Amino acid sequence: MTRCLRQISVVLIVAAMMVASVADAVVYVKLKRDGKVIKGDNVRAGARGLMVQIGHQTKTIPFKEIDQVKSPAPPQLKALLMLTGKGQYAQAIPGLKKVVTDYVRQEHDLKAGAALIKAYTATGKGSSAVAIYKNLLRLYGPERMDLGTTIQYW
Repeated sequence: MTRCLRQISVVLIVAAMMVASVADAVVYVKLKRDGKVIKGDNVRAGARGLMVQIGHQTKTIPFKEIDQVKSPAPPQLKALLMLTGKGQYAQAIPGLKKVVTDYVRQEHDLKAGAALIKAYTATGKGSSAVAIYKNLLRLYGPERMDLGTTIQYW
């Protein structure tokens, strides 16, 4: 029993370290206006834009000024996409919602959002699928929307 608890503790510590390393990974934000790339230590979505930590300072960049964001993928995204690929939509929905919420305008929300639209559609939650599609369309514009996602919407 004690050995089992130690193994669980080790797994939890390693998982926490992996999450912490992803949260503090280098991110790149490319601006629309001049193509300038801002390198940050961390990024998170705020009400008005992305808050990019650069050293000891935090800079808020409005969403409308952002062309592209490069950041490490959420550790759970690959597993969630595999669940949707296997048709296990109900199990994937909570995790996909979290990625869409936590990774706003960081490209990963677009991939997770497309899978979430598919999952909502497959589970009979069409109004939720439409809401996700409209939000992604607002954030990224029609040129960035995947054709398959758009077809699901229509």
